[in-house]
Amino acid sequence: MRVWAEKRDMASDNGTHFPIVGRRFADRGGVRTGKVGDADALFFSTRTLVDFAAGYFREVLTCP
Repeated sequence: MRVWAEKRDMASDNGTHFPIVGRRFADRGGVRTGKVGDADALFFSTRTLVDFAAGYFREVLTCP
């Protein structure tokens, strides 16, 4: 059975959660730094970041 459920748009977060998720992910060692050409870059697994962020959002947001 399919049920239509409305959720807040994560893009309308106004910078509340995504900077926190990124900072916590980096603080736990999920990000490496390096160079791409002459540019400084951050390297990380998107799958690992998505899993980490999902846990964060489950913890802080009430989702029916």
